[in-house]
Amino acid sequence: MNSTELGAIRRLLFYTQAEAAELVGCVSERTWQRWESGETQKIPQDVQEKILYLLEWRNDEVTERARIADLTFCQEKRLHALPSILWYPTLDTYIQGKIAGSEMYWRPSQSAAAEMAARGYNVIEVSDRGGES
Repeated sequence: MNSTELGAIRRLLFYTQAEAAELVGCVSERTWQRWESGETQKIPQDVQEKILYLLEWRNDEVTERARIADLTFCQEKRLHALPSILWYPTLDTYIQGKIAGSEMYWRPSQSAAAEMAARGYNVIEVSDRGGES
């Protein structure tokens, strides 16, 4: 993986450089910036594997969300409505009811929801109170 690919995948996953440094690389933000700028040529193998895993997780999330939304949509036979996808606007709303360590998946989950919105699915925002808004 080269620096351009690393930066592109990070952006697709909706991570800031600071978030990627902390959650993916377990390094300083400056180290991550060096990897993306090409200032440091070698991106550690474990970082490459982790970010590629998260990309695969995100892509699987899109596929699974579409499958579930389409199945629900068909079962409800609501021909006038679009299938719905949940959007978690804050980390707090995302981690409610999730397992420990799920913080790493919040931004990729947002990325998946954004893709679903672009595909025409109805996106429902989950409020901080645990309900839909």
